[in-house]
Amino acid sequence: MDEQSFLSNTKVGLSSASMRDSSALLLLPFLAAFLVLWILSLAFLKKRYSPLRLPPGPPALPILGHFHKLSLDPHKSLQSLSRTYGPLMFLKFGSVPVIVVSSPEMAKNILQKQDQNFAWRSLPVVQRVLHKYPSIALSQPDPAWRSIRQICATQLFAPTKIKSFQPIILEEVRSMLRSIDAEGK
Repeated sequence: MDEQSFLSNTKVGLSSASMRDSSALLLLPFLAAFLVLWILSLAFLKKRYSPLRLPPGPPALPILGHFHKLSLDPHKSLQSLSRTYGPLMFLKFGSVPVIVVSSPEMAKNILQKQDQNFAWRSLPVVQRVLHKYPSIALSQPDPAWRSIRQICATQLFAPTKIKSFQPIILEEVRSMLRSIDAEGK
């Protein structure tokens, strides 16, 4: 094989490789645009055709959810959102769905009158890991939970027991107030 034919074959090989690279570069923006549109359409369809009857809420961004709606004072942001969407609204922080209750009447209704509807919750990771050590705060409302709650109500939180804890409670409150005062100066 002579040098001339080798050079011409090399030029053809280089030009076809560079053409493949340039066509791949041209396809990249189209692929990215398609991917973005696909993700947005999935998010839109998921919200629109959700089988859950969720409270109203502002439109969410994919992946971020409603983090962009919060300012440095989240309570003020949530108050502003509640003026628009009502005392019960649905927000999503990242992939975590959150129902925000912003009125005392609605909170009382949920916590006192509809407590059984909201009592069952998915098990937190902590409880799944520490399943041998049940907690009254993290347990489901089953018969074992009820008996533990009854023991706590009669033995730990009885008025005589609470009175015996009063000096400790007062000292802790004073300590907390001193700490808050020191941080405020």
